[in-house]
Amino acid sequence: MVLIGLLLSALAIALNYLRLPLFFGIEFLFGSVVAVLALVLLGSRAAIVIGIAAAAVTFFAWGHPYAWLVFSLEIIWPKLALARR
Repeated sequence: MVLIGLLLSALAIALNYLRLPLFFGIEFLFGSVVAVLALVLLGSRAAIVIGIAAAAVTFFAWGHPYAWLVFSLEIIWPKLALARR
């Protein structure tokens, strides 16, 4: 399970690093998709760690300190929604 977590973390970081630039400075990131996959496969703690690791790329790319909070909440919200089912 640790190996899967490390692989998913590396994939999330890589997908946020290799972002898709659209227009007007908007960039599309795919690392959150991997973090949600980790939520389903590994559980909430691992998914939050993977989401925070993937969000670290945005801090260095954009200098945006609140992206860590946004990406963490992006994992916590589906966790709460799945818990209600």
